[in-house]
Amino acid sequence: MKKYLLTSLLAVFAVSSANAAMEFNPYASVRVGYDIQTKIEPANVPAGTSDESLDAMTATEDGFLGGASLGATLFENEYFGARGELEYIFTNLSGDNNADIQNHTALFNLAADIKTGTALTPYITAGIGYGWTFIDEDNSTMDTNALAWQVGAGISYALNDAFSLDLGYRYLDSGTLSLDIPLSATYTATLDEDVASHQIYLGARYAF
Repeated sequence: MKKYLLTSLLAVFAVSSANAAMEFNPYASVRVGYDIQTKIEPANVPAGTSDESLDAMTATEDGFLGGASLGATLFENEYFGARGELEYIFTNLSGDNNADIQNHTALFNLAADIKTGTALTPYITAGIGYGWTFIDEDNSTMDTNALAWQVGAGISYALNDAFSLDLGYRYLDSGTLSLDIPLSATYTATLDEDVASHQIYLGARYAF
């Protein structure tokens, strides 16, 4: 699915660039939604660790997200449009064991709009950037930063020439976070958490 979205996006840009009139129409947008975390994968777990302990350590919690972006329509014709944008995303999750998990992600996104001749416009998107993750658990803090990327798709509805709403989905990966979890006085388990999630969001975009 991810390879299909990326391949489709590149194909749309190739066709559009050959047939489109160059544009530069700036816009600003905001997004809110729901963040569904992927499961933590344990590594280097001591022999004899119970399934109950593993389930407790690898449990994840879902949360809410907010974001904002500045972008511009770069070119378009009657069939396709292409946009580029800089986006900031914030998610705040309440995990097990009183853990507070915050993720900040900055992305450069490209989006391809598929014109339908109506107010509804499907789009596909892909982006790359950097993610910062902070975990505060029992008065101890851990953090990491790594390359981040996303792929997704959605549909927008134009209320008028300037204002539109959109509903979308994306897979966001913000790198890997290694956590050392003490199981006893002598054993410590290492959990390699892929800081990734499925995000469903609503957005509003205003073109200047």
